[in-house]
Amino acid sequence: MIIGIIGEEYLSFSILLLFFVAFVLVYYMFPKKKFGYLYTLIKPSFIFTLIACTFISYAYSYYRKMDFQLLREGEIPNTICTIKSDAEEKKYTYCYVANIENVQGHKHILCNIYIKKGKNSEIFIAGDIILIKGVISIPSDARNEGGFNQRKYYMRKGIYANIIVSDSVRKIGEKWNIEKIGSIIRNNVKNRLSKSFDEEKLGLFMAITMGMKDGLNETQVEHYRNGSLIHILCVSGAHITLLITGINKLALKAGRKAKNCLILIVLVCFNIITGFSPSVVRASIMGRICNTK
Repeated sequence: MIIGIIGEEYLSFSILLLFFVAFVLVYYMFPKKKFGYLYTLIKPSFIFTLIACTFISYAYSYYRKMDFQLLREGEIPNTICTIKSDAEEKKYTYCYVANIENVQGHKHILCNIYIKKGKNSEIFIAGDIILIKGVISIPSDARNEGGFNQRKYYMRKGIYANIIVSDSVRKIGEKWNIEKIGSIIRNNVKNRLSKSFDEEKLGLFMAITMGMKDGLNETQVEHYRNGSLIHILCVSGAHITLLITGINKLALKAGRKAKNCLILIVLVCFNIITGFSPSVVRASIMGRICNTK
């Protein structure tokens, strides 16, 4: 299913099919001994599985899209939701991704919720269950042809609405899950390092290593953007490459099975720590496929 989601999100099915047709065409152009991994990737069973998963992902995405076309803007009563992400600090609010238990008859949907800042504002972490009341708004479509489509952008992330919290928020419980474990690890690392680093260096370190950008100020982000280095602040394939290469170098005397098991464990742990960022999940999958030594 993960492979299908990758195909659905970043490649249309026609392009995906063309991609594998090109693989099949060059099948006999490369020596099998030298390009063994290429033959592994284009086995008929693998291609069939990928295309089947892509079809399933398309069908599921279409079903969810049609379902949430019925969402309407307006006030919502007291609603229970579970926080799924760390707080993203805005100018006047804290933004969270949360799983809403029930809104307008739709159950368990992901929304962005915006909680106003205050002197006694509580910072929530993934897994916290809170009670909110506010106004729901639907992300806008592209205003001009070819322009940025906010609704489509959020739907690809599984987020279908924004909720502006208009009343006080009350924590009513917590739910232990993988997201909460990752959030606790990230915040513990941040709190420990805050004793040794100043705020600017700490924010940069957390962004580069764990993808936490809430510690970055606007000036830092602007400097990296102007220097075309904004990708450095994102956790992605470079981190996975360093991890796999490091393990391969450190475990030279280990057997192939032991090394592969160690790589798998490290990649799973890294995904938990980074909150299963899509870029990290993609890189981890491709890293395991291509790491055949």
